[in-house]
Amino acid sequence: MSKYLLDTNFFLDSSLKYYQNDFFQDFWEWIGYISQSQSVKTINKVKQELDKKDDFISDFIKSLPKEFFIDERKYIDAYAQIIQKSQNMNFNQSAKENFAKEHKADAWLIAVALKDGYTVVSNEKIPDKKEKKNIKIPRMCQELNIRCINIFDFIKEQKVQFKIENIYIRYATLIFV
Repeated sequence: MSKYLLDTNFFLDSSLKYYQNDFFQDFWEWIGYISQSQSVKTINKVKQELDKKDDFISDFIKSLPKEFFIDERKYIDAYAQIIQKSQNMNFNQSAKENFAKEHKADAWLIAVALKDGYTVVSNEKIPDKKEKKNIKIPRMCQELNIRCINIFDFIKEQKVQFKIENIYIRYATLIFV
């Protein structure tokens, strides 16, 4: 059984782009449901990044069980390995410094995935090999042979389908009103 670790942008992109709560409440109920499983997690740093605003996603994150959030501080050795790897890669110094900031979730997320065999779910795009300004999660995962997928692949692997119910009744009402 695969294990998944959700990045900050999983929640943000879902909320702001793909599955706004106003229209896709079932998506958020599903995330609440799977947050109780052992196979889908995130880390405390992601929670901290999402808890900065007073909005839907902040409230949603607060509603999830504490067991959903892994204490990444237990992974300091793997984190050090990730940071060392990033420092030896061909990126600008500012990119390396930004990636290594202790309060940022990315390196910690990768450290947990590396140590515990998680697939990372991130909507970051793997940049062109010439990209030197930002160290992205998919690039680091690729370098460390960690599987990294996007939101849509995660949903497919979970075999989840969202359906509109009573579409013909609603559509007929709209036409004849």
